[in-house]
Amino acid sequence: MWSCLLLTGQATYQPGYLIDHGGLRQEIELYDFGWVDNPTKFKYRTAADELRTGDVTTVAEFGLTDGSLRYLTAKVEIDSSRDHTAGLDHHPKPQWVTERVFLEYVVDGEADLFYWEAGDRKRYFYRLASDTPVQLVDRRYLKERKIITQHNYRGQLQYGVHCAESNSTLHTLKYKRDDLTDYFQSYNACTGSPSVTYRPAPTSSPLRVWLSAGLGLYTGPTRHLLAGSDKPVGTTYSQSIGLTVERILPLAKQRWAVYFGAHYQRIHSNSLAPPAEATAVQLQLINVPFGFTRYIHLSTHSAATIRALGMVQAPLNGVIYTRGGDTYTHTLKPRWNYQVGLAAGLQKQRWSAEIQGGRQWDLLREYAYFATAFWDVRVMVIYRIR
Repeated sequence: MWSCLLLTGQATYQPGYLIDHGGLRQEIELYDFGWVDNPTKFKYRTAADELRTGDVTTVAEFGLTDGSLRYLTAKVEIDSSRDHTAGLDHHPKPQWVTERVFLEYVVDGEADLFYWEAGDRKRYFYRLASDTPVQLVDRRYLKERKIITQHNYRGQLQYGVHCAESNSTLHTLKYKRDDLTDYFQSYNACTGSPSVTYRPAPTSSPLRVWLSAGLGLYTGPTRHLLAGSDKPVGTTYSQSIGLTVERILPLAKQRWAVYFGAHYQRIHSNSLAPPAEATAVQLQLINVPFGFTRYIHLSTHSAATIRALGMVQAPLNGVIYTRGGDTYTHTLKPRWNYQVGLAAGLQKQRWSAEIQGGRQWDLLREYAYFATAFWDVRVMVIYRIR
């Protein structure tokens, strides 16, 4: 089993504030976690250096004092329908559920704009004066195997947040943060109301370090180019240990990352005396992996991951044995190599599981009459330490 230990750089406490349901404001230090989904709770440190946790039952509002982040507690109706195409239902109307949540401020003015996200559900809300926030509805559903799209939010805005200057773009207005932000800024300017726009700063802890170790299955042939034949490798496993550093990118709400690392890998066939027309492998490699990670957030505490893998491989020592007949065995020395592949996994809080697969290019590139076409498959378990 391939197991990985994920270490994240120590997140910092940022100057912030909270207001409780009694209206009392406190200056605090807010644990800057870099939320992707809207938080359900948060950690903070009081002026007396006490560590506490806030949630919707105790906190009416909280944020950072630099103005980059602000959340409001509100009891609202949220459309519970799935947004992903595979999860669309057949209901033409929103499936309302009432929840008390933290809404993220996007624009604060005569007309307020809020954002809420959980998994694949992304919702915007608006509020006039001190009214209860109302969801702007943009939804899709299935009807007779066709996908029907409803842009109800345009009608809501035309009825409730209407101004001559902002109305000119209403018919093309998209259900996206930048478009809606511009619309609400235009409306507030049109009504003569000052407004504040909140643009979250990138997470202050963008680096993650993975200490990994594990087991993989090695397969594929050695090719005798002169004879035009393949000699398949026998049962072969690989063990690895190494370090990988991941950098979360400050875009798309931290859904993309780049990574690189250094791993030691040992590859060893069960038998180093291959039978006729077969191959055995005994290698030690230093691998330098690199690539991109795409996070698909499923909920507040879980995500799916897709990785594009690249790897440069430098042999420390070892040989590839390939037998072309009953008596003669070729002993071949490998050279530097590279590998490409894909990985997919699931994360749940601190734990995740991942499967990686990759194809190695030619380890025998310096030989005129021999080549390799090996594949490597790995199963990974990852534990994250905050």
